Amino acid sequence: MKGGGGLIKSLGRDDDQVNIKGVRVELSGVSTAIEKIPGVEKAYVVFDNDILYGFYSGTSWIDESILRREIEKYQPYYAIPNIWKYRATLPLTANGEVDKQALLDFSEVPPLPIDITIPIPEKAMVWVGQKEMSKEPSLISSQSFSSITTPVKEELMLPDKKGRHGWRAMRHRFFTLYRRFFSVVFLANVTGIILGVIFRRKGTELETLGIATAVNLTVAILIRQDHVINALFKIACSVPKWAPFFIRRNCAKVYHIGGIHSGCAMAATMWLVVSAAFATYMRASAAAQVVNYLILALFLALIASAYPAFRVRLHDKFEVVHRFGGWTVLALFWIETILTADHLRGRTPLRTSLLHNPVIWLLSTVTGSIILPWLRLRKVTIRSEVLSDHAIRLYFDYCTPVPGSSVRLSHAPLTEWHSFACIPKPHEKGFSVLISNAGDWTSGVIRTVPTKIWIRGVPTCGVLNVVSIFKSMVLVATGSGIGPCLSVIYANQVSLRIFWSTPNPETTFGQGIINDILDKDDRAVIHNTKTMGRPDMVAVTYRLFKESGAEAVCIISNQKLTRQVVYGMESRGIPAFGAIWDS
Repeated sequence: MKGGGGLIKSLGRDDDQVNIKGVRVELSGVSTAIEKIPGVEKAYVVFDNDILYGFYSGTSWIDESILRREIEKYQPYYAIPNIWKYRATLPLTANGEVDKQALLDFSEVPPLPIDITIPIPEKAMVWVGQKEMSKEPSLISSQSFSSITTPVKEELMLPDKKGRHGWRAMRHRFFTLYRRFFSVVFLANVTGIILGVIFRRKGTELETLGIATAVNLTVAILIRQDHVINALFKIACSVPKWAPFFIRRNCAKVYHIGGIHSGCAMAATMWLVVSAAFATYMRASAAAQVVNYLILALFLALIASAYPAFRVRLHDKFEVVHRFGGWTVLALFWIETILTADHLRGRTPLRTSLLHNPVIWLLSTVTGSIILPWLRLRKVTIRSEVLSDHAIRLYFDYCTPVPGSSVRLSHAPLTEWHSFACIPKPHEKGFSVLISNAGDWTSGVIRTVPTKIWIRGVPTCGVLNVVSIFKSMVLVATGSGIGPCLSVIYANQVSLRIFWSTPNPETTFGQGIINDILDKDDRAVIHNTKTMGRPDMVAVTYRLFKESGAEAVCIISNQKLTRQVVYGMESRGIPAFGAIWDS
């Protein structure tokens, strides 16, 4: 805006959103919150020169301590005005809107010095330069309060990402540990094929190809088996906190083992292609060739259905194809192995040939691994607690899992299963799960309030299980992602700073969960996106990481935000962990 003397004066952004302490804040939401305070008729908030002004009108002036205490019920610390200004009426423009410039001109008139003492609540937060401090109840003057809560611009700025752009993207987005596992496994098998062609022994080709296929199939299945996953997590998470950080950091990436599953599955398909081609060339038994090509066709269908875009959009169909297609492939493998053994046995009895065939023992291992979880299929009694029309909490007492694990639930065991994080409490039997409305199945659970539900296998460790490796952690969650985090919060094994962004947290999830979070971290940032807009997740996470001196960051959110925060941290040299959606 052009002012007197030809000077240009900035009035800030023309929209309703501003960035305060790395968080996107909707000023209209703050104004609405102020208008809820008794005695306030009209409010208007302006962010100018890194200062948040709160203008209000009403019957009389209101003590700032009252204003602050009341607005803290609706807004986080960074959305509370630094300076309050009272006017009998707020100035309006010719269009009937609040005159922002007139308010700013009014704010430049120096107020009369008023010595007001403001009590800081026990869990209040104040900002002094670059350092965040939690203060015990005390009294300070209003002038000192305004000065220390004025935002410091330097602490809001994210540092530049490390490394060159192309290499940085390749390292943190393309060549993740999951893909590195996949590449190592797949390239090792390609090398095996090349060496097999060079050094092949005539007469043993079909047997060798069958063994190579079975080995890859066995590893692909076992790496997804509940007990194997739990054993690998237990080994990785047994690293003591005093161990060198680079060891703990790499052990915490144990949840990327899905890359071994994918790599072995692709390699098994590759060996199948070679086996089918060679069996055709060698004119193996017609029955064995037919079965071989059926297995290959089913394998290709399984791989196509596992493509991320299909798996995410049509997860229920992916699950059905993977389950029944996988069972069919296993049955056909048994048939193909018996037919091939019969073709190659010569004068040796079939029974003896099978007992000395490594493929039979590998298939037996795979079959047992698949059957084992279904032996623990049962319908259990649960207690349901409806938190709101958007969320429900289910309580189980049949076992007590470790923090950071998940359980599979279903109404129809053969067609669909849904995984939810277990929330055990120390010294209490059983656990609970938090379910929010995210689709037909979850909305049905909330609506029907079940008393029984199907479970299968044992609770399985997940990404949050690695939190125990670290001494301190910034825990980030959005929406119902706070559910998995509660298990870590209750366990109280690690020093935590907590950042939870969700619409209407108290209304949706209840005051109890909020109290549990604040008991663990009395400076927790609980951001109500309904009234305050969406925060800059990367900026807030980075600020909490720097201020707390934590060792790492862990986020439980949707796929887009998880990848955004993990990349935002890792590209700045900060260890970050989050789900990778590989199943």
